[in-house]
Amino acid sequence: MIVSIISQLAYHLNYHNCRYQKILAMFFKSKATPALVVDLLHQLGISMSFWYIFDAVHAHSNAECESVIRFIKDSGRPMVIYDNIRIMFKETQWVNNQTHGDNGMSMTVVRLPESVSKPLHNYCSLYQTKLNQLRMNSQDGFH
Repeated sequence: MIVSIISQLAYHLNYHNCRYQKILAMFFKSKATPALVVDLLHQLGISMSFWYIFDAVHAHSNAECESVIRFIKDSGRPMVIYDNIRIMFKETQWVNNQTHGDNGMSMTVVRLPESVSKPLHNYCSLYQTKLNQLRMNSQDGFH
């Protein structure tokens, strides 16, 4: 409690003293706290504003996307694994305890060692060649 009060006073004296407020703001974002509540907490000096949280999350997201792109360019032959996901949320506040789902995509990028990437590349080249041959044969059969 004392740490919270001291952090609020320091934040009101100088807006650069806001590490405590940033941590709480990210916590409120992760718990899907409504924007009006977050802005009220910002007025009380407890949290950063809703728009600060919004901008911070998008800046972090963009920085992570750029780091993945750099990793892919620098690693030569990475393996990209992705899948669609559905996350279910059980909401007790809704009528009849209905559930709510959110869809998204999860992706992992793995740098393959040279001992694995060369045979895999050879296999993919062979597979592509066979696939092209099958396509040519199927096109010839339809004429």
